[in-house]
Amino acid sequence: MHTLGVTGGIACGKSEAMHCLKAAGAVCFSADEAARAVLAPESKLLASIVREFGEEILLPNQTLHRAKLAERIFKNPQEREILNSLMHPPIRWLLLQQMRAVEKDFSPNIITAVEIPLLFENGLQKWFEQTVVVTASVKIQKERLAKRDGLTDAQALARIESQWPLHRKEALADNVVHNNTTLNCLCEQLHGICRRMTEQNRLQMHEK
Repeated sequence: MHTLGVTGGIACGKSEAMHCLKAAGAVCFSADEAARAVLAPESKLLASIVREFGEEILLPNQTLHRAKLAERIFKNPQEREILNSLMHPPIRWLLLQQMRAVEKDFSPNIITAVEIPLLFENGLQKWFEQTVVVTASVKIQKERLAKRDGLTDAQALARIESQWPLHRKEALADNVVHNNTTLNCLCEQLHGICRRMTEQNRLQMHEK
């Protein structure tokens, strides 16, 4: 099994990148999907978060009000650290179980791609054979945040600047793909990465 860690900045197109990788034949998982799974209603994790942050972070159907909690921790770094300490262990456990299942049940040539927004921040690059950062210009990021989340220019810039700068992630990554134009252009870059990974494996097998 080949493993590819996928990360990038806010509104750079990480989800689009995962669709491209899936179309290229990769088995895809994401930390966001894992978070939704471990935060199911009546889960132990959700109960712990409610105890810490209060009932106001729940929707009427007793699911997590993600937007309200995100806004709250964005304004309070200490609360952000508390939330991360609660959420990261079960999310990582689930992602590792998913990756191990692929290794057990699929062909050795399969690529498993996992999207993790805080991949480098949390030192998780060691999980993967290769990493890729999805990037976009600040102008494009702000336009996407305005369209997607209704943020003003100032609000969008604050969200962008609250994260690691993209050049810092790019310096740590094995691959960098640019998502300033079309989905086809993004997919071409990612399909090329997949081809190189599988070809590298064929050469290594031949050498053996």
